[in-house]
Amino acid sequence: MIRISKPQVGGGKIYSHITDEIEGLDLNLYYQVELEYEQYLDTESCDAFLVAMLTYAFITKQSIQVDGAVSEKLYYNIQSHAKHVLGLSFPNTDVSITAKELVVTRHNGKGVATGCSLGVDSLSTIYSHLYEDCPPSYRLTHLTYFNVGAMGHHDLEMAHQSYLNSLATVRQFAKEMGLPVITIESNISAIYGDREYSTWVISANIGAVLILQKLLGKYYFSSTYPLETMMPNNGDDEEHYGTLLVHSLSTESTELSVSDVEKGRFDKTRVVANNELSKRYLYVCWKDIILNTKSVKAIEDVKDKFLNCTRCDKCLRTCLALDILGKGEEFTTIFDWNYYKKTRTTYIAKVLAGRKENYFYGDLYDAMMQNNYHIPFKAKAASLVLRQKRLVPVVRYLYKLKRR
Repeated sequence: MIRISKPQVGGGKIYSHITDEIEGLDLNLYYQVELEYEQYLDTESCDAFLVAMLTYAFITKQSIQVDGAVSEKLYYNIQSHAKHVLGLSFPNTDVSITAKELVVTRHNGKGVATGCSLGVDSLSTIYSHLYEDCPPSYRLTHLTYFNVGAMGHHDLEMAHQSYLNSLATVRQFAKEMGLPVITIESNISAIYGDREYSTWVISANIGAVLILQKLLGKYYFSSTYPLETMMPNNGDDEEHYGTLLVHSLSTESTELSVSDVEKGRFDKTRVVANNELSKRYLYVCWKDIILNTKSVKAIEDVKDKFLNCTRCDKCLRTCLALDILGKGEEFTTIFDWNYYKKTRTTYIAKVLAGRKENYFYGDLYDAMMQNNYHIPFKAKAASLVLRQKRLVPVVRYLYKLKRR
């Protein structure tokens, strides 16, 4: 059983003592804010820590006992909805949750916030919640930037330094947008360990949001996938079913929602590419995560020359999207465009070969077709070779079955 203690606050940190009989956990899980935001930390409930541990409970197949108060709305939402969504991704798992007390607390926070990673999803959310077509009470008042696992967990000091480096750019962008930045750091990766961040991303980030229920009345979690692709699958990334899960973690004080679920990645890129600030601040790169695994020297060699390395898959697929839009030359200060042009044909071949298995490649393929983008013959030919290589193991396996 997982036990969560009543939270305590000190020095800008809010923490709860977490114990776990099966995995042997015994630590203080904390979230830390800058001192100016300490007054908004929610000590009345254990909501943030319950959400933070929710996916962990399904992964380890344990029940949760909360030795403190839980918002009545959150408890109801988890029991009637969130548990069933997570149960689709973690089948044959029944997690029971007990709380010392259920409370109805409305803090009436007026803040409206979203995360600011400066990626395509993030910037699309920000732009769509700042301008005139967004109702006044839904317009952003704050941006957030969290260090809760996205920077890597193999080398925590390196992750912290990457976070600080990126934070400097986030603050510059936020200043130009005229919005304050709320920063939050946590040791939650010590709990989830080597498990893929993508499988607990929502628990980690929404946990961070709910520590500030006294300030944030609304929070937008940027969607990674459009609504039509969202469905839980065994052990899948939480973002695959974000729309189903995020709203069901709302409380009486903080309304959570997923933004831009009607847009695919290419559509979001179009929105982002048409904003001048994006040409200086768009940051999609995986270089910090890759460097944290100490696995790719090519990234190390270019990591400081451009904002985006233009070597990782996320960079290249963004470059291709900008290229399809005819906007690529406008982003040459933040991408190594010469490198992209040298590798474009090879990358298009990869996209063509993987378009049926990979949502992002399929999205790019559709964009190329709809925009009459010229696909080099060499890319088409190379894609056939790539697909054949993928089919060889399958054919061999089927041949063995036939011979049996």
